[in-house]
Amino acid sequence: MNWFSDGGADYALSRPDYPPEVVRHLAGVAPPGAGGAGWVVDVGCGTGQFTEQLATAYPAVIGVDPSADQLANVRAAAGGDRIGRVAYACGAAERLPIADHVASLVTAAQSAHWFDLPRFWDEVRRVTVPGAVVALATYGKLVVGPPGDASLPVPDTGGTIRTGGAAAPLQSDRDRGIDAAGARFQRFYGEEIARFWPPERAMVENGYSDIRFPFEELAAPAATIRRSWRLDDLLGYVGTWSATRNIHARGHGDLIDRFAADMAELWGPPELRRPVQWPVSMRVGRVG
Repeated sequence: MNWFSDGGADYALSRPDYPPEVVRHLAGVAPPGAGGAGWVVDVGCGTGQFTEQLATAYPAVIGVDPSADQLANVRAAAGGDRIGRVAYACGAAERLPIADHVASLVTAAQSAHWFDLPRFWDEVRRVTVPGAVVALATYGKLVVGPPGDASLPVPDTGGTIRTGGAAAPLQSDRDRGIDAAGARFQRFYGEEIARFWPPERAMVENGYSDIRFPFEELAAPAATIRRSWRLDDLLGYVGTWSATRNIHARGHGDLIDRFAADMAELWGPPELRRPVQWPVSMRVGRVG
């Protein structure tokens, strides 16, 4: 199922970018033009957040996504940050609309858990030159901090989504540096709507650590996405979740309504900004 066949405008507005060190690291292990290849291919690009970030380091980037609506809402890089050209194409990860042996880097940011991975690996081998790099990136569970606290501890990447078996023990609210609003978000995410997450979400919660990765593994940097959000920003982000779509499709929109009402009571003034952050996990490998 394509969970993001529509809603591209909301996705472009509400999903965070990756920290700059992610692209800097990739440019170090896969320098522009490595192996004589001209292209970087960003697969499952959605509305182009990561594609546009890659274009700040690479002269030719193409984003590929199966959703025409997502591509219609591509969020172009602001302020002339691109150093080269960017193109977009509609297509599946398992059948990329890319010629053979033209890419020095293939990326998948917050999308690989939706792929038929064995078929995607075959496509990676087909479109890359020898010695190219493939990189999967994902950000895990959001933590909402108290006002004025910009130094939240990095959240755990596992044990919060009950998609099978018992959940691992959770950190205490104090350990996570959160107040009542942050705790309400954690309860909503990890308990109230857990049954509505597609099973693929567990791969995100595990930081892709359980993916069978058939390439020579390279080191990846530790990174964290940090933002300062108003309540509307948070609720907009929640609205882009596959679980939220599932909730509405099954007629349980009251769960979202109760959560939004509780957060409005606990958040503080609507214009108040709170620190939010996600842990970033990566799998990076060299294609033989």
